[in-house]
Amino acid sequence: MKRIFISQPMNGLTDEEIIKVRDEAIEELREIYQFFYKNKELEIVSTTELNKHEIIPKNPHRLWWLGRAIQLLADVDEIYMCKGWENASGCCVEKYVATLYNIDIRYQK
Repeated sequence: MKRIFISQPMNGLTDEEIIKVRDEAIEELREIYQFFYKNKELEIVSTTELNKHEIIPKNPHRLWWLGRAIQLLADVDEIYMCKGWENASGCCVEKYVATLYNIDIRYQK
């Protein structure tokens, strides 16, 4: 199984816009992995999908979400950088962490 973290800009976007971008990224990843790795299962990891038992602070600061993202990166094989990542500070930090810890990086086309 291949575990992939989706890194996407979120600041200033509505929940619906964030989910739309994530869903498009998931579709692209499924197409890529179906073509290149026919029998490889994918598990998509995203901060938009939290464990139902996790406690989220009331009105969490953006740094809380970034910390959660870094926790999730500890258990993935690859990070998928959505368009616009270079203009989003959180995405830049996620890419930096992935680089430091030798996590494969793939970029949305």
